[in-house]
Amino acid sequence: GPHAVAVSGGRDSMTLLWFLNQLRKEKLIGPLRAVFVHHETRAGQNEDMNLVEHFCLKEGIPFTVLRAENLNAKKGNFEHRARIIR
Repeated sequence: GPHAVAVSGGRDSMTLLWFLNQLRKEKLIGPLRAVFVHHETRAGQNEDMNLVEHFCLKEGIPFTVLRAENLNAKKGNFEHRARIIR
């Protein structure tokens, strides 16, 4: 069946995306989609998003950006609140 993978643009998630794409190419798994969650909380996130998008375009992987609204990185327990929104 189809697979969706959340990709942040970091080494671990890009390696996972690459690996899943290899499995897809070898027809060991079904269709693959990449999802990037943009938290709108740090300057480098656009570059991360562009990296994932470029890889997906090159490899023919459908790519979706989800935007988390009303998140403030300076308020307490950011990770918990971000997890709830995702």
